[in-house]
Amino acid sequence: MKAKVNMHMIRLLMILLGLGLVHTLPGQSEKLYRAQILLKSKTPANIDQAVFTIDSVIHHPSTNKDFTAWSTRAAIYYEIYKRNDKFKLNSWLRDTVISSVHVSNSLKPDSSTSVYNNTLLTSLAKGYYNISVKLLQDSLDHDRSYIAYQRYKAMYKDLVPNFDFKSQDILYYLFTSTVYNDKYAKDSSVKSLEVSKYAYRKVLDLEPENRNANMGLGLLHYNEAVVLSKQLEFGADLDQIEAVQDNMVKLAKESEHYILVVYNKDKNDSKAVEALYYIYRMLLDKPKHEDFKKKCSDLGIIVNEEKASGG
Repeated sequence: MKAKVNMHMIRLLMILLGLGLVHTLPGQSEKLYRAQILLKSKTPANIDQAVFTIDSVIHHPSTNKDFTAWSTRAAIYYEIYKRNDKFKLNSWLRDTVISSVHVSNSLKPDSSTSVYNNTLLTSLAKGYYNISVKLLQDSLDHDRSYIAYQRYKAMYKDLVPNFDFKSQDILYYLFTSTVYNDKYAKDSSVKSLEVSKYAYRKVLDLEPENRNANMGLGLLHYNEAVVLSKQLEFGADLDQIEAVQDNMVKLAKESEHYILVVYNKDKNDSKAVEALYYIYRMLLDKPKHEDFKKKCSDLGIIVNEEKASGG
């Protein structure tokens, strides 16, 4: 009977060796195999238990150079990370997965293990991108969102060195600008304004004629002028009024510059036509105001013909 049991263990170890799952001494091989079985169960309690088992394996002198052990450790901690820290900007669980993968890769793993390791890193990189979006959408936290986005790019670039982030950057910055543009419409805060402007300009650095960025930045400048006029206190002295009006003209001119980029590409762009109508009204440019009033009418755009603020 004892001989049969020993033969069974030998066959099991031979199978594991053939699968590339075991490169250790028998005692530690059994622990590694147990950790893999616990991981495969997908049961939270079992995976939590697997942590102690796999940490024992990777700290043992006979197995701390086994790439399979380190990759298994990464997989175990990854499961716990998904359960607990998926949307945390800073996570020791994520850090443990990354460091474990790096150790495994440094030990010259076989091709299947190498592919699996890169799959884990890719998933973590994309996780950072998801965090960057969530921090904007749910928390309006641009600073932390930007950190998450830069970590996403850094990790992904390590995996795909020649990856072109241009389209991804444009999407991220347009989303950022939209979120903070909406916030500025509600709170008129300097922080909201500056973040939105910064994001739009990042898009224009990448794609100077981007319609959404030009339109958004143009409307931001116009709305900033409107907010400025509303903040002018009743009974303000002449010097203060003149200073406000000068700033409004400057902002309206900046708005015109960006909106014209859109209009010159498509003379029938209804948003650009309507925006220019209000801009020229603010600038007291009667000929252009009347011209765009007619263009609005031709496009079926209904405009507010009340006197412009500060005009």
